[in-house]
Amino acid sequence: MVSGSGKEPDMEQLVLEQDVIYEINTDSVIVSWNRGAELLYGWKKTEAVGKTAYELFKTEFHLRMYEFIAETVKNYIWTGELSQFKRDGTGVIVSSHAILHRDDDGKPKGIIFVNLDITRLKKTAEALKQSEEMFSVTINSIGDGVLATDTNGCVTILNQVAQELTGWTQRDAFGKQVDKVFNIINYDSRKPAAVPIMETLKFGTVKGLANHTVLISKDKSERDIADSCAPIKDREGKVIGAVLVFRDVTERMQKDAALEKTRLELAATKISEDAAREYAESLIDTIREPLIALDQDLRVVSVSRSFYEFFRVKPEDTVGKLIYDLGNKQWDIPKLRQLLERILPQKTTFDNYEVEHDFDFIGRRIMLLNARQIIRAAGKESIILLAIEDVTQRRNSEYILTKFNNALRAISNTNQALMHVKSEQEYINKVCRIIVDDCGMKMVWVGFTSGNNQRSLIPMAEAGDEGGYLKKLGKTWTNISEGNHPAEMAVRMGKTVLTFNINNDVNFAPWRTEALKHSFASLMAIPLKSDNKTFGVLMVYSAQQESYPDAEVKLFEELAYDLSYGIIMIRMRKEKTAVELEVKKIAAFPKLDPNPISEIDSTGKLYYINPAFKKMFPDAAKNTLQHPWFEGISGIFVNLKGSRKKIIKRDIKVNNKYYLQTMVYIPAEETIRTYGVDVTKKINSENEIKKLYTHMELKVQRRTSELLASKHLADLGTLAATVAHELRNPLGVINLASYNIRKKVKDKDLLKHLASIDKKVTESGQIINNLLVYSRMKMPEFEMVNIHTLISESIDNVSRHFEDKKIKISAMMSTVKKVYMWADPLQIKEVFTNIITNAYQAIEGKEGKVTVKAALISGRRIKVSVKDTGIGISKEDMGKMFKPFFTRKTKGTGLGLLICRDMIKMHDGTIGIVSTYGKGSTFTVTLPLRRVHG
Repeated sequence: MVSGSGKEPDMEQLVLEQDVIYEINTDSVIVSWNRGAELLYGWKKTEAVGKTAYELFKTEFHLRMYEFIAETVKNYIWTGELSQFKRDGTGVIVSSHAILHRDDDGKPKGIIFVNLDITRLKKTAEALKQSEEMFSVTINSIGDGVLATDTNGCVTILNQVAQELTGWTQRDAFGKQVDKVFNIINYDSRKPAAVPIMETLKFGTVKGLANHTVLISKDKSERDIADSCAPIKDREGKVIGAVLVFRDVTERMQKDAALEKTRLELAATKISEDAAREYAESLIDTIREPLIALDQDLRVVSVSRSFYEFFRVKPEDTVGKLIYDLGNKQWDIPKLRQLLERILPQKTTFDNYEVEHDFDFIGRRIMLLNARQIIRAAGKESIILLAIEDVTQRRNSEYILTKFNNALRAISNTNQALMHVKSEQEYINKVCRIIVDDCGMKMVWVGFTSGNNQRSLIPMAEAGDEGGYLKKLGKTWTNISEGNHPAEMAVRMGKTVLTFNINNDVNFAPWRTEALKHSFASLMAIPLKSDNKTFGVLMVYSAQQESYPDAEVKLFEELAYDLSYGIIMIRMRKEKTAVELEVKKIAAFPKLDPNPISEIDSTGKLYYINPAFKKMFPDAAKNTLQHPWFEGISGIFVNLKGSRKKIIKRDIKVNNKYYLQTMVYIPAEETIRTYGVDVTKKINSENEIKKLYTHMELKVQRRTSELLASKHLADLGTLAATVAHELRNPLGVINLASYNIRKKVKDKDLLKHLASIDKKVTESGQIINNLLVYSRMKMPEFEMVNIHTLISESIDNVSRHFEDKKIKISAMMSTVKKVYMWADPLQIKEVFTNIITNAYQAIEGKEGKVTVKAALISGRRIKVSVKDTGIGISKEDMGKMFKPFFTRKTKGTGLGLLICRDMIKMHDGTIGIVSTYGKGSTFTVTLPLRRVHG
């Protein structure tokens, strides 16, 4: 509450640090408007005063204005966020603090608004969320397992594939030593194998696993794997971690073993060569990876069906041809020659040999080659079996992930640079160098507009190019309103302009020759803006022809936004320094100054006080050293006299008012001159704003937690759908094969085995359905509900379903009959229906009793218990009750209690079980009446 003296508040005294302060009367008409309001909204005081608040900036508000005024009069104060519009039509979001202003008689006179512009904070929070989501989606889209560690070998990142292969979740693995999560052994010796990450961290080198390495997951299952490990380095080249990329090669190893076994079986049984070839080729055609068999002269003996499909070639153009002549000599690849002619003759096998090549029909591809020398029986010439794996998409994903990480690092370093630089020029020079170093760009430069109409563009800083590109190009664009250079277009349109390929972009023709001389292949031109007006451009040149995905462009636009903000902040610092110099000039005329000025020596003797000082502190001269204005003056004398620093500023409180006090030591006189400015209103406003900011941060944290939980459920649903799709197809094939065999075969033993197969297929299908059920769970939609009604409806539903049973149910809930709470009614009703149903089923059709109790705990939480007289739960089963797919019922899904637990957890509640085997169980649910996070 603010009680006034009846005088109009002196809004000019509120021009401190550009605070936004204005007042409306009880008719919503603006009566006061300070300098901070002019700067934020764009209307002068003479234009704003006399208009209504809604008429001026069209505030979007949930209450009518008269309702808002009535509420403020009732409660004395109102805080919240407002969405408003400036004079130029752009939107602004403010954290607003409204305070009631009364006249001398205590009657409401008006409402004072203190507003803080939080538009950039909102945009930054949204951009950060998008960056984190983009990074998470990118790393989880990689088809191989990705595991990253810090310099101590502790896990920091575990993508979705890596979680599936290791059995560890990201949450459980974080911070664990890598050898605990990535548990590997040698296939032959069964002894622990060395994790390559430790060697990479020690020496900073790329390292791969030895052949025949087995990964043991958390559930003790085993998989054959292949991997490579590389160091993660910062911009100075220092190793700050390592990343391990690995994949499951069990299927490939099994197929290799199957092929070898087939060869041995054919030799042992001496079946005909034609039959053997037909059998082997039928196996090869089932393999997904393209395979090609060569004789010792490197001519094609046979290829798999997937080879023809992938490389789009015909049998008549392939078999019998020299491999280098295939596809009009497309396969005459230098690295392939090296493998076949130099490496393979010395080794019988070779794995993961990487080759990159541009093919006519399928474009540029990155392939991993695995080669084997196959020795045939009866002295026949051995053949070379070549397996080809297309890893183009995987490498592209890794490249994009690296680029995103580099851009995020550049954004972080750009923001850190702002805290250390001393001038605008030093800052933009440093940012140009950061982008070149962190993002691997060929060149970066920053230009500012100039001239009366902002029609000229002058480069101000550059980094990365040593060939004088800007000097040859021309230092100044003098008519950017007509030019088509990307820099000019970005400034003119106020939007990012991309040139994907400098070599063939027709719009870039006038500058192409010079750009190609400097090895530029693509570029981005990003406008620099302040208050939605373009004042410059950030130019980023790459040596690669880039596709510039939207996510990468947004990251660079965020970097340009931070650069613009930094430039404006540095300019504001400079303006603030100029203001302080002006204050010193004013102090040179102390008699005219309305603020207190004094001069004192170390003994407490006053040499001068101006009229304002006398008026404000009439008793100061009586005992100067004891007066609050001169508190600690003796120690300050000592510090200033022995230091190069001759000026001290501090906040001081005198007579219930706050002052910004400046003390200047004058060596010639050995005195200190003090100068004070009343900042009481500013301090009080800042305290209120801090409270509002803290409240806002709590809201942001809560919203972030909810978004992360929602994303987790969405990811789980995607995973479940993928697993269902991948597993149902092979199960259908198995089921169909079993049906066909059963029709043709009458052997009883075989039919018995087929029945076992059918049973397992059915059980596997049920597991897939259960997983889909669990994955469809959503975040709660909270509303105010009556808990007594929800539980009663659950009891009625279950009772009707079991009405033929000899089971009695009683409810003791009278104390909560009028209790309301924040909850999702559908989820809470589902929880209690499930628990009560379990209680009925536990009694197994015999006579028994189910008791439901509900009561308040300390007026803040509600406790609901469901007790049955059923068979109870054994000690062995108690620890498994909330595990996925565990059930003691013949037809249960094993997910009911797990779903209940997760729903309760999302309501910030708890669920527990107490049971005595043979006597019954009690399930207890505790829920907060209000949402814990406010």
